[in-house]
Amino acid sequence: MVLHPAPRHEPTYDTTAPRISVALAYPLRLGRRRIAHIDLVPPTLDDLEALRGLDGVGPREILAAMSDLDQDQVGLLRWPDVEAALEAARALLPPDFLPVPNSAPLIATDPEASVASVASEAAPRIPASPTDLDDDETVLPTARADRLVDLVGVSMEGIEHG
Repeated sequence: MVLHPAPRHEPTYDTTAPRISVALAYPLRLGRRRIAHIDLVPPTLDDLEALRGLDGVGPREILAAMSDLDQDQVGLLRWPDVEAALEAARALLPPDFLPVPNSAPLIATDPEASVASVASEAAPRIPASPTDLDDDETVLPTARADRLVDLVGVSMEGIEHG
């Protein structure tokens, strides 16, 4: 009868396994260690399941699971380096893990198409003459003295006597 489960041994992977190395545009130094590139390896199944179980997995967690950097060190990378590393990591991750980059341009390149789409949208019209709400001659109803005391907390008699 076994009282305690056998200790789990950490695997040793072959060092000649394929890696994707991403050179950093903004290398950094942490103490004596200089980080000029990130070596990415495919994450383990355990890593993938742990990442999928997180609420809002982001680049920090993904790159930490695929490299020898921890999450704090990944957080020190400049954004262009993070984008390059994520693009390289796409080849090592399941196809449904990272969102597919949007291939549609955000701005139309055909100026006639842009004008046509703007013209077809219903835009609110600004009236040529001022409306009653904008008119300077609008007369407001006179305030009743008893309501004014309730709203302001001061009677008109108190204002008149100073």
